[in-house]
Amino acid sequence: MKFRKKPVVVNAWPVDELTQMPFSNPNLPQAIRDAANAGVYIHNGNGTATIRTLEGDHLASKGDWVIQGVAGELYPCKPDVFAATYERVEDAEDPDVPPLTEAEIRAFERIMWVLSPSITKRIDEIGSGMTTDQKITYIRKLVGVDPDTIQAML
Repeated sequence: MKFRKKPVVVNAWPVDELTQMPFSNPNLPQAIRDAANAGVYIHNGNGTATIRTLEGDHLASKGDWVIQGVAGELYPCKPDVFAATYERVEDAEDPDVPPLTEAEIRAFERIMWVLSPSITKRIDEIGSGMTTDQKITYIRKLVGVDPDTIQAML
């Protein structure tokens, strides 16, 4: 049987950056700070980090990435595997904005249809490289349309 990996968004950080930050640095990701406090992530002091997983301890070396999986677990990833497996997701996916419903997507498609061509062109310019959901989320923030208004449009 063959399987395709589900597309999920994960957090990932270059080991090189993480190992240069003291734990007191406010820019150190909270997930790394929490893992360090739990003894799961350990700065080794030589530009490497040890990550304790269910499979044992793993060394994250210069050039590697530390990935936070969908269950919150951390694991290291070699740069060539990371580059072949992951692509950057722009920050337009705001975790404070709830996922779009199918109704919202249809409503925003209607909104896009009636917007003037210049606004549509500008959104396309700003949203270069964004997914449709990301563009819709951006538009939702831009025009301030709330779910009740969207529901009324259906």
